[in-house]
Amino acid sequence: MTIEQTLTDKERLAGLDLGQLEQLVGLVEYDGTRDPFPVSGWDAVVWVVGNATQTAHYFQSAFGMTLVAYSGPTTGNRDHHSFVLESGAVRFVIKGAVNPDSPLTEHHRTHGDGVVDIALAVPDVDKCIAHARAQGATVLDEPHEVTDEHGTVRLAAIATYGDTRHTLVDRSNYTGPYLPG
Repeated sequence: MTIEQTLTDKERLAGLDLGQLEQLVGLVEYDGTRDPFPVSGWDAVVWVVGNATQTAHYFQSAFGMTLVAYSGPTTGNRDHHSFVLESGAVRFVIKGAVNPDSPLTEHHRTHGDGVVDIALAVPDVDKCIAHARAQGATVLDEPHEVTDEHGTVRLAAIATYGDTRHTLVDRSNYTGPYLPG
């Protein structure tokens, strides 16, 4: 596998040569065919907060993040607001309950503002879930696909520490801004 095959689109845009990348991240030889749980990068850090609108505005004004997608009451989602913000290769998803019966309400009541999901980009969701299960992981969401006019994303999730989760995401067949819906 060449270095070009391992870089994300945003890493390619940085225009670093191999020597600069090695210096920056301590790059070592990697054989993805032998990796039972290959992670190609971060997909998103998902937050649950008490006031998603205010938090999203703060991240935009204080840190210069760009709003790239939104879901909420005005788009037909009566459960919660969801703001997708990006800055460089970082993607934050800020969620806040609208419906008092939303699972997000109870999570926020218990934990306050914080990260609920660290989503990881993987090339093969099924392979990663099979390996995680074999190692004793608790699978929260079995591998499944979500689709819209921009294509299909394959997802699954495993439990991590406390109520935090890792969602495994393969968006290789998707061109939309975040996820369908």
